Amino acid sequence: LRHILNIAQVHGIAPHLKLTTFDADGTLYADGAHMAHDDEMVRRIIDLMCAGVHVAIVTAAGYPDEPERFEERFRGLLDVVGRLGLDSAITDRFHIMGGECNYLLRLDRGGSGLAFVPDAEWKSSALATWREDDVGRLLDDAEALLRRAAARLRLPVRITRKPRAVGVTPTAHTIYEVLEDLALSVRAELQLAKHCVPHCCFNGGN
Repeated sequence: LRHILNIAQVHGIAPHLKLTTFDADGTLYADGAHMAHDDEMVRRIIDLMCAGVHVAIVTAAGYPDEPERFEERFRGLLDVVGRLGLDSAITDRFHIMGGECNYLLRLDRGGSGLAFVPDAEWKSSALATWREDDVGRLLDDAEALLRRAAARLRLPVRITRKPRAVGVTPTAHTIYEVLEDLALSVRAELQLAKHCVPHCCFNGGN
């Protein structure tokens, strides 16, 4: 039944579709992997762009000032686009939203690389009002809560702190449910703290 409804929905919106989005890890490719040249989705994404549809890939991966790190993930797609020599009217329809909502990238004019879009060109007025000290306080609290939750669960972890994110990587074998517990407990504590900066907490998987 779900499959039938999905197909009906696709047919219903097809004549009016202007934008489609895809998750990256676990959807377009396996967790921690990358998009290969022969991936079936490469051709489908290009077909959508050629049909006038904007394609945005939304990923939690955030590499500020390092477009080459994003390029590694999508090298197969970028190489095919570059080889085809598509017109800029087509390549301008491809977007990557990284770090959940912190970094927007687009294809460069050659089509085989990525470039960050300047914040002033895409960030809403609400995003522009986020103050760095508020972001810092949020991340400080989140890091402390992650450490506390990991200690409670007796889970050894490695902390990774970025300008707009903080997370942990287990350094010993664990199971999905432990990571879910950690993420949900941190989210609940942050909600009680009522930070003014919107945020999300999630389990990225083992």
